Formats: sequence, C-alpha cells, structure tokens
Amino acid sequence: SLVPDRTQFTLTLSTSYSGVNFGDVPESTLTGIGQQSTAPGTTVEYAHVFTAGTVGSVVFSTAQNPSPANPDWSSLLYRDLNCNGAVDPAEPVITAAVAVTAGQAVCLVQKVNVPVSTGSGNVDISTVSASFSFTAPSVIVRPYSAPDTTTVIDNGLGLVLVKQVRQVSNCPSSGLDINPFGTNNDALPGNYLEYRIVYTNQSQGVVNDVVVNDGTPAFTLFRSAGCTTTPASLLCQVPSSGTGTAPVVGGTGNIRWVFTDNPTGLGGGQSGEVRFCVQVEQ
Repeated sequence: SLVPDRTQFTLTLSTSYSGVNFGDVPESTLTGIGQQSTAPGTTVEYAHVFTAGTVGSVVFSTAQNPSPANPDWSSLLYRDLNCNGAVDPAEPVITAAVAVTAGQAVCLVQKVNVPVSTGSGNVDISTVSASFSFTAPSVIVRPYSAPDTTTVIDNGLGLVLVKQVRQVSNCPSSGLDINPFGTNNDALPGNYLEYRIVYTNQSQGVVNDVVVNDGTPAFTLFRSAGCTTTPASLLCQVPSSGTGTAPVVGGTGNIRWVFTDNPTGLGGGQSGEVRFCVQVEQ
C-alpha cells in the first residue's frame, strides 16, 4: 500500500531493467475498540481482530496511558484461538511475531490488570498496536492501533457493566446465531446487531434498585430488547416498545431495564445479562 499510489525511478539510457514488480494489495485492519468500568484489583478483557491484507508478519504490543499516572497498570495480549472474545485455558500470551497469509484473521484478547493502588474515577487507555511487515524483499511496514479504555469505579458501589456486540441474522436472535460477542460493531446497511450487557456486583454487599440504561447507537433502528439472565433475587422488567422504557419498533431512543428486589437485591458476586437488538439503517 503506497501513498501516493505510484512507483517511479529515473531512466538511464541504454540500461535494461528487470525484476521491477508493481501491484496493489488490500489494507490490513485492526478492529475492536473497548470501554469497560471495573473495580481496583480486578482484570478486564478486550477482544480485537487483526486481518492481514497480504502475506507478511505482524508484531503485536500493548502500552498503558493511565490518568493520573500510575506505573502499576499493566496488560497482556493473548492469541484468541477460538475467537470467542475471552481468554480460555491454554491460550498463549503473544511473545513473538505472527506470520500471516492474505485475508487471515488473527483474534486477540487484551487482558488489562487494574492495580489495587488506583482510585475511583481513574482512567487507563491501553492501546493494542500491530506492526505489519510485508514479505521480503519489501521493506514496507504498516502500523495499526486500537485503544481500550478502562474506568475505575468505587469498589463500594459494586455494580460493573460490560457491553459487547455481535452480528445476528434477525431480531431477536435465535439459537442459530452463533457469532461470538466482541467489541467490533461494523455492519452493512440492513444488517442486525445484538448488544449484550452483563451486570455484576463486585462488592461484598447487596446492591438494591438496579437500573440499566442504554440507547440505540447512531444510524440504527430499535427492533427488540429482553432480560436474558436474571438472578433469583431480582425481577427484571422487559423494556416494552413505546412505554417509555424502549423506543417504538423502527424508532430510536433510550432503553431502560428496571429491576425489582425479589426480595434481597443483587448480592455480592451475582451477575445477570440483558440484551437489545437493532438494525442498521438502509
């Protein structure tokens, strides 16, 4: 990939030239930009996918940029062998260059370690970088990067939300939709996207009167919403289209899940899941 898309050299009279090759290749991509909130002393995982435009090798790295500055932030980058967006047993930490072929997708998970020494409201931007080298004899190297933002919440508050997305065949999704959830929400006009929000009480106490709020992303239309998994100690009110807790079907706006204690509330370590589905505008 040359900018500008032109190769030139000075012609010398009475000189024969050979081995001068010309060609274009698709641009490689690094997708996935994550945002999560969590408590000090925990870890969070962010999914990414590097897709090679041509044959070569890629070197991956991560770098932290916390605010305020804190040297205790760190992360590891794993090879996500089954591309499910999570670090599974036996999946390796990436420590060397990865050889790739044209069109090959390399799934990654960045696992960010949140230091105990950080406080509520602190933010870290942990950037995944990919340095792609074209196959020799080319000397072209292309850089790519994707930032993940982790916000620290007061451990006493307890409630942590993790949001992910996947492409599905229709809204609501069915058992035939097997795409894994991740952080990449790229889709074509008319396609359907399903968002998953996992809520977890990471404190030792009970969280009462839980409310989860979200909304339709830009250039999408609301299709459905539901309570996927709810702990027995809670009752989840399904957002109903046009009632004020969800937009009308085909519309846009806020989505709200209201939970009632049944009877105790969300206990320490408990978690649940809600989902909503949208269609990309034509």
